Amino acid sequence: MTDCTAPRHDGQAEPTPAEAHASLCAPCRRGLASDLRRLPSLFAGLLAAPGGYGGDGTGLPFSEPARDCCDQIRHDLSWWAREVTRIRGQDAPPVLEDGWAVRPVAVMCTWLHSQVTWCSFRPWAPDMAGAIGADRVRAVTLLDPWIKHHFPIMGPDGICLHCPARLEVTIFGEGDRRRPFIMCPGCGERWDPEQWDRFGRQVIRRRSLQETG
Repeated sequence: MTDCTAPRHDGQAEPTPAEAHASLCAPCRRGLASDLRRLPSLFAGLLAAPGGYGGDGTGLPFSEPARDCCDQIRHDLSWWAREVTRIRGQDAPPVLEDGWAVRPVAVMCTWLHSQVTWCSFRPWAPDMAGAIGADRVRAVTLLDPWIKHHFPIMGPDGICLHCPARLEVTIFGEGDRRRPFIMCPGCGERWDPEQWDRFGRQVIRRRSLQETG
């Protein structure tokens, strides 16, 4: 069995095994799929940001990083779409499907999402997961720089239900109408307030199993 070498494992004391015959562990495979689902809306948010991608450069200082991030997202998605198509040949669905000219990022993300399982068995899968994950992190950071409280859940109950990463809680400041949430920075799993009761029951069940095991 090989180890998962996706960048999120950098600095770990012990390596994380990949899934059988694959190059990614299950959390990294799920994280790649989650990132590809989220990128279209993040990309749209960057375009709509003050002084965003279509601005004239006179907007907020935020505009230049937003443009750079949009360019990087399109570059990475295009590169990986071409690479998968090159390797799969005629077995790969066409990337240039309806809607490409209007929404290329959404089209590429949808298509690459359908290829995630196949990609996870390729030796370059950790590089792909790292690149797409970095795009997601950068976009989120640019779009949401005003988070008031962002902290980890300490103790054994703070470990993600799906991977070894520690969960983080995001709470917004007074007057901010956005809702708090729990999220795993490792695999991208997220629990919104209406899911917290179910999340709590799953944590208690895991704790009970660990105590009896």
